[in-house]
Amino acid sequence: MRSKRLARQLAVALVFSLAGVAVPVFAGGFEIYTHGAKATGLGGAFSAQADDPSAIFYNPAGLAFQRERSFLAGVSSISLGDTDFRGLPPFPDSSASGTRLDRIVHAPHLYALWPLGERLTIGLGINTPFLFSTEWENPDAWAGRFIATKAELNAVDLVPTVGVRVSDSFSIGVGIAARAASVELQRRLAIPDPFGNTGIVEFARLVMETDSDVDVGFNVGLLYRPTETFSVGLTYRSPIDVKLDGYGRLTQIPTGNPELDLLLVVPGSPFEQPFDVDLPMTTSFDFPDSLSLGIAYRFNDDVIAEVDFNWTGWGRFDRITTEFPEYPEQDFVRVENWVDVWHYRIGVNWSLNSSNEIRWGFIYDQSPQPDESIGPIIQDADRRGFTFGYGRVGQHVNFDLALEYAPYQKRTPSVSNNNFFGTYETSTWLLAASLGF
Repeated sequence: MRSKRLARQLAVALVFSLAGVAVPVFAGGFEIYTHGAKATGLGGAFSAQADDPSAIFYNPAGLAFQRERSFLAGVSSISLGDTDFRGLPPFPDSSASGTRLDRIVHAPHLYALWPLGERLTIGLGINTPFLFSTEWENPDAWAGRFIATKAELNAVDLVPTVGVRVSDSFSIGVGIAARAASVELQRRLAIPDPFGNTGIVEFARLVMETDSDVDVGFNVGLLYRPTETFSVGLTYRSPIDVKLDGYGRLTQIPTGNPELDLLLVVPGSPFEQPFDVDLPMTTSFDFPDSLSLGIAYRFNDDVIAEVDFNWTGWGRFDRITTEFPEYPEQDFVRVENWVDVWHYRIGVNWSLNSSNEIRWGFIYDQSPQPDESIGPIIQDADRRGFTFGYGRVGQHVNFDLALEYAPYQKRTPSVSNNNFFGTYETSTWLLAASLGF
């Protein structure tokens, strides 16, 4: 019986964690769109240019126009600590507040290209298409601690890719994306006070972790360059569904009532809890598909501009299913009902001379998240981002640097699946650097 009670608590906990991986990193939901510093400096508007090895992500057809062996390595360092929460009634009421811990996470990228023959280029890429990490200050006093005190999602893609130049002006690219993903959640648990002194009593810390499981999807791209001044690129990235296996583990927290603390550990007690025991669980995570259309125009030898229209199929993220193999009666389904969205990107590259380039970009992202699913770690919102970049073009080595700032619209939902109300204000920034040779 006690294991069944815990199974239900674990199911609810994991559902909250997975439903809450809405990452403030410059694409709606929890998608990352910074996979090379040159593209980042252009606001991610790169599908129609795709003229460095990061084309493996932005448009694999761009590989076919790159006829020299090349490598690109870098990282995007992302600030995830600029979120403030102010509570509202009925819960947790206007006296509650919270701040996320200042954290900087790192999303690496690594690409290599090898031309074969006159029209074929193969490549291998590693990038981080989805990433989330959040942790709230003062977890013992944080009003949302029964939903989450810390949560992380990590997803890394390994993408072998091939680009074929069908004609002098048209190319096709295809990549196979093997995605490894894992999730971690920490939260607190409470039970009704059996002695009637208070409403609920906090009694345990729950840590849930999954293994890093792998599933496979694909990317396909088209690139058309009819003239030296004009190009159009189209990229599709398939959905990937990853099944995650893991465990939940409870650690006891003193309630302040020694009698109750004893009842929680005494065998046969109606309040007994399986502390310090790993309980297996499984869940599946549906990553969205996406489509990008880019149009680039070169005004002269020095200036090229691009606009990208990007669609993401967040409508697939409609529910989370959690299963307990040993307790199938406790399987749990939570409806999310996210929606498909568009985000728009504009970038300009200005070559100051043969060695130095500067870049600007603007981003507008729509949030796929409905009001009712917003909570302590579900805090997505529409945003506008601004980017600036610098590129140093050398004979054998290239260096790119980009800075991005994205303030979010303030969001105060009037309905909540979590029964947790308040206002969220978020802003994020990132610094990206890439070295190519």
